[in-house]
Amino acid sequence: MSAVRAVLKGAFRTTLRSSVVLRRTRSFAIASSATRPNMSGVSVNVKSSVDKTARKYSSMEGAAPVIDFSKMKEIAESKDDKYVIVDVREPDEYSAGHIPGAINIPVKSSPGALGLDAEEFKDTFGFEKPDTNKTLVFYCLAGVRAGMGEELASTFGYEHRLNYVGSFGDWMKNKGEVEIPKQA
Repeated sequence: MSAVRAVLKGAFRTTLRSSVVLRRTRSFAIASSATRPNMSGVSVNVKSSVDKTARKYSSMEGAAPVIDFSKMKEIAESKDDKYVIVDVREPDEYSAGHIPGAINIPVKSSPGALGLDAEEFKDTFGFEKPDTNKTLVFYCLAGVRAGMGEELASTFGYEHRLNYVGSFGDWMKNKGEVEIPKQA
């Protein structure tokens, strides 16, 4: 089993290095999904070692710390205003259900949103632009867009960022509370 683990770790490291280079290109979303290893059918022990490797790489310079379900649940339940939970999925995904207290800033259709001035941001999204002194906690469905959103936020001066890499898929798997917006 340790030989399989070593091979998967090596493949995952290569994939992560490749995705770091690909992040600088417009085709990041397509390229990163094409280069990610298929982990279906792999034992839980191997997946956890890959998760540990992902955490190691998330501590690379400039990357936001990675959080897990228990930390995300703690943040969501605390309602602490030093955190802003940011769902970077598209509006239709958000309105189907999201982590309680999350705001929706879709990374694919509005990648420059956090670069807008406060007035234009409010006109566009209907709520105040997050303060750069707050800690933004990013999530999506599976973690890819959350990483993109987190990186974009750093370019717009948001120094305090967290990445819930398990994202909404992990939230649902762990039976986290889901908020569904009321229809107007």
